[in-house]
Amino acid sequence: MAVVPRAEAYQLEPTPAAKLATEYRFDAVCATETCFTSLNLALKRMQRNKRELLLVLDRPDLPLHNNLSEGDIREYVKRRKISGGRAAMMAAAVATRLQA
Repeated sequence: MAVVPRAEAYQLEPTPAAKLATEYRFDAVCATETCFTSLNLALKRMQRNKRELLLVLDRPDLPLHNNLSEGDIREYVKRRKISGGRAAMMAAAVATRLQA
């Protein structure tokens, strides 16, 4: 069983045994060695960030996704894309300062 379904199951019924099983599976996934350097580096980075990534084990009330945060910034990102991106926004800020 993959890590995410274990974490989802843990959210529904948080038990010490389920927490331990999820941590064990996470460690097993992160310890996997592949023939792809970039994947190996990503797995090592995940292991370094284990505490943050498995925060749901300490706080089962937290969502496993960031859809709400993504939605909060979506309108800003769309406006930025339409107006020419970050460089255009920086140029506008400089122009505003020069006019003052």
